Amino acid sequence: MATQEERDSFFNDPLIRVIAHVDAGSDNENTWNEIASSGRVEDFELAHINDEALYNGQSKDSVAIFRYDEDPIVYTGEWNTDDIITWISEEAYPLIDELAQKTWQRSQSAKKPLLAVFVPDIGEDTFALTKEIAGNFKGRVITTYSNSAQLAERWGASGKVIPTAIFVNWAGDSPKFVIYNEEGEPLTAETAISFANQALEGSYASYKKSEPIPVSNDDAVKVLVGKNFHDIVFDKEKDVFVEFYAPWCGHCKKLAPIWDELGEIFEDKAPNVVIAKIDATANSLPDGIDVQGFPTLIFYPADNKQGVQYNEDRDLESLKEFVLQHASRPITAKEDL
Repeated sequence: MATQEERDSFFNDPLIRVIAHVDAGSDNENTWNEIASSGRVEDFELAHINDEALYNGQSKDSVAIFRYDEDPIVYTGEWNTDDIITWISEEAYPLIDELAQKTWQRSQSAKKPLLAVFVPDIGEDTFALTKEIAGNFKGRVITTYSNSAQLAERWGASGKVIPTAIFVNWAGDSPKFVIYNEEGEPLTAETAISFANQALEGSYASYKKSEPIPVSNDDAVKVLVGKNFHDIVFDKEKDVFVEFYAPWCGHCKKLAPIWDELGEIFEDKAPNVVIAKIDATANSLPDGIDVQGFPTLIFYPADNKQGVQYNEDRDLESLKEFVLQHASRPITAKEDL
């Protein structure tokens, strides 16, 4: 920028700007041009000023971050490309930010944990809450806020208890979600900070979304929910064939009477075989079970709880033969099935 008019124009919009104050033709100007063209700080508006009359109180050979209406954050260290880029990446982003695709990508690319605080609405109370939380994790965690209960539900919360929080850790490119315990204390700055610290340490027992355990579960097809899934499916005395379904799924509705009939076939004549179903949209699933579509059918033999996925025809005869083939122990009455 060479004139006051250019400088004023650069500051017209409420963006995050990073400005270098350097002599024209200097090594520091060359370093700044290398930084600006690196693509590593492209989330920010970058510029440099050569005329000291336009420094507006800043020192020569400094870099200043201008973030909204806050006081500038100034770098006065060694002029090294990597050091300055690292400093910009750590300091230029706001302490708290709205949860969006860009913040998600920033967390993923840097493998830096993300804390999402879900609130009823976005206003002064939201900023006060998230700012108090974020101050404890500056540089370690990307703290964000959102008023999307639907997203909270998709990530594993119930979607019915707001405010809540979800902590995202990275294992390679795969996110691991740790959900705040909605059945415990209400979410406050204090409880959120404790939650995030434990999630960072890997010691927090993530909340598992679950419908109530059925009072009676005596039908031929057993009803699974988040809270009884492990007890039924991982019973080492039982072979368990599970349908993971969604209430709105047309293919699931078509399968329902066939699945009921399958349960009736094995109910009396094969007591070690359990036919079961779970609404995978209303209940959290154990780690390692990845349901990508509905219905998903997985058979869990008593001696192999890794599970065997079923990908064949969904008619009764095919399903029955699959159970007979994969049962962990012989079904003596199979000729009567």
